[in-house]
Amino acid sequence: MPRILPLFLFATVILSLGVSQVVGLESVPFPRDPAYIHDPNQVLIDQLTQTDIPFEFRPAFPDRLEIWVSDKEFQELAGQGLTIEWVPEEDQVYWETPKGVAEEFVTPATTYPTFEQLTAFLQKKSSDYSDLCRLESIGQSVQGRDLWFLRISDNPDLEEDE
Repeated sequence: MPRILPLFLFATVILSLGVSQVVGLESVPFPRDPAYIHDPNQVLIDQLTQTDIPFEFRPAFPDRLEIWVSDKEFQELAGQGLTIEWVPEEDQVYWETPKGVAEEFVTPATTYPTFEQLTAFLQKKSSDYSDLCRLESIGQSVQGRDLWFLRISDNPDLEEDE
């Protein structure tokens, strides 16, 4: 029993020294601000997945990658020869708007719209652009909801081969 106590104390000291060094490291620098990396490629995306840097690729904007970085990370990425810029002031509203409260799905949402919200949105677009759109139900889902079809055409009332 007396031999176990010194061994236990030695292991505890070694372990606590190792943990204190790990805790002392800056693992996630703050604050992080939004930035764009222009002309991303798959190699860059693969590299970013190995880091702590949050990023998002949006197919609607294939020429840029949206990332959240600290000043230090920004400088490191710029030093690698990447075309990187802070998000301009006029774009900041889209990054800071509480997601899910934006009107008419203009900014990203964190939840899917309800069936009622989607129906209202389609009906509004159909009435706003009545010369170009017709909203039709093409049946019902297994839940008894209409399956909406929004016909968009220069002649929405005519069946044309376009």
